[in-house]
Amino acid sequence: MGIMLATLSSAGWSNSLPKTLDNLLTYAFLTDVEQSQIVPAISIVSMPAIIQRNLGDIPGLIDDATRSLETYFRNTFDEVVINVTAREIDNKPERVNLVINIGIQHGVNTAKLVKSFSTYKGKLQEFIIINNTGEQVG
Repeated sequence: MGIMLATLSSAGWSNSLPKTLDNLLTYAFLTDVEQSQIVPAISIVSMPAIIQRNLGDIPGLIDDATRSLETYFRNTFDEVVINVTAREIDNKPERVNLVINIGIQHGVNTAKLVKSFSTYKGKLQEFIIINNTGEQVG
């Protein structure tokens, strides 16, 4: 059994661990930075804002994204391991490809997700699901 998560679609509630993980990462890319100023008590992660804040600074982007995503996912899951890689596309700082690899554990259940995101000036252009699996442990 996963964590019950209200989705932002007609799908209703997500209760599978891999789907919840996928939804949360998607929300981090759909979130507008203005939402965190409206509700300052809640830590809202906006990946477009993180990317824009770090344009031209790939090491800074990796560090900022990793730290923010770790905090974000630790609000929901017991254990979180995040690995972010990034590179400029065609040597243009405004075009960035991010690969986000997330492994989580909640109770005895684990899931992992790897997605590749291409952005232009912080705006999502394309994403590719590389791996989205969940496996029972124990």
